[in-house]
Amino acid sequence: MRTVLFASACAAAIIAVTSPANAQDAPPQPTAPSSADNPAPQDAANSDIVVTATRRKERLQDVPLSITAFSQEQLTEKGIVGFEGVARETPGVVLNRPTQNFNNFTVRGIATNGYNANLQSSVAVYIDELPVSTIGNTTVVDPNLFDVERVEFLRGPQGTLFGSGSLSGALRILTKSPDLKHFATSGLADLGLTGSDSFR
Repeated sequence: MRTVLFASACAAAIIAVTSPANAQDAPPQPTAPSSADNPAPQDAANSDIVVTATRRKERLQDVPLSITAFSQEQLTEKGIVGFEGVARETPGVVLNRPTQNFNNFTVRGIATNGYNANLQSSVAVYIDELPVSTIGNTTVVDPNLFDVERVEFLRGPQGTLFGSGSLSGALRILTKSPDLKHFATSGLADLGLTGSDSFR
């Protein structure tokens, strides 16, 4: 009796396992109204930042690198006009700047610290595709980050695309391409107050 019950249970299990699975028909989806009747919302891809850190245009979220990018709108909103603001808003980046023309970046704790030894900087700074010349391990050029296309800070070794001076990262400042079909103007003003009377 026990053998018959065991055999029946095994046969039922085999039939249940080998029975084909039938797919259900999906319910019909309602058709979307035409764009003339109901205009579609703005495409989300239009608001994505497109970077060229790998020498080709890619969305920032698709780049397989640790990268922070700022568009001109974000630079203006955050009040970034120079290297200090970029270092402040980029994770893992510290700027050593004792004087105006002395800019030494430290990224993820990697930096050269021989000010008089003419050591190469560990962060390559590029304006468009031109590397900014360095003296020792400092970046002398201090560009004003206004009316630029975007700023990209790539963290980690970037020697494959940006040379030996990018042991800990690369900073790219990309200027806007001229638009010969449209006329536009913009301006930026800074206001500074000094003296003890200005804080009362």
